[in-house]
Order: sequence, then C-alpha cells, then structure tokens
Amino acid sequence: MKKSLVIIFLISLIINFTSLIFLPDQLAIHFGSSGYPDNWSSKYFHCLLFTIIFTGFFLLYYFIPVIIFKIPHKYINLPNRKYWLDEKYYQLTKNKISSMLYEMGISLFVFFLLVYFLVAKANLSDPVKLPVYLFLPILIAYLLYILIWLVRFFVYFMRSTPPEN
Repeated sequence: MKKSLVIIFLISLIINFTSLIFLPDQLAIHFGSSGYPDNWSSKYFHCLLFTIIFTGFFLLYYFIPVIIFKIPHKYINLPNRKYWLDEKYYQLTKNKISSMLYEMGISLFVFFLLVYFLVAKANLSDPVKLPVYLFLPILIAYLLYILIWLVRFFVYFMRSTPPEN
C-alpha cells in the first residue's frame, strides 16, 4: 500500500504539471452548485496550488502512521486500546493501521484526480461549466467509501482477538 500511495502521488504531480500544456491561461477553479464558475486563477497558480495540496496530503498520509506510533500509547484512541496496543499485538496493530491509512490516502488521491479531470474538462468546454452530473456521483461514492472505511476500522478493532489470516 505504501508503494501504491507513492505511485499515485507521483502520477498526480505528473498530470498536474502536464496540464500546463493544454489548459487555458485563465482557469475556473471553483464552481457554484449550478456548475458555472465563480472563481478564476492563472493556470500557473492552479498548478502551484495543486502541487502544494498533493504534497501536503501525501506527506500527511505517508508519515502519519510513523507519527502515531511515536506518541505515547495513552494518546492513541482505539477500540480495545489496551488489548491492541499490548506488546503481543502491537506490530499487528501498527501494520493494520498503517495499511488502512495508506489505503485512505490512495482513495483521496483517486478522488482528487477524478475531480481534477472534471475541472480540466470544464475549463476546456465552451461555456466553462463543471459537469455536476458527474461530480455528484464521484463525491457521493467517495463519502460512502469513507463511511465504509470507518466501519471496517471499528469492526476490526472492536474485536478482542486478532482475525485469522
């Protein structure tokens, strides 16, 4: 999962920088509920902004598993914390949380890329308009994924025995 997170981050940066070639100089960067733009910027600012956003989220999801396990256990809030942070299951817990966080990071980048392509499509159309009929299902699917991820996380750690492999 860690390698996949790195790969999708690099793909995001490549797409971001190559978009400078084909996007117009002025870009709609925010759209109202009707899909029409209500904020504009230069394509260079857009590229810089997304580079910062992509890098920030990559660093967050890449390093948070390391940071979590550097802090004292009393600050880690987890169902059955005493059990899962016990020395016997600590490595299993660390691996599971890391894997799930990398997965969450990957899903965020997939969401970002889908929205990025929709914004590019909108900016290349005349008139400039975000295809809301595509954006809403993507947003709903991502929010459902987050809900499912949370349920999976809590179900896994609510048990007081490790799952069978």
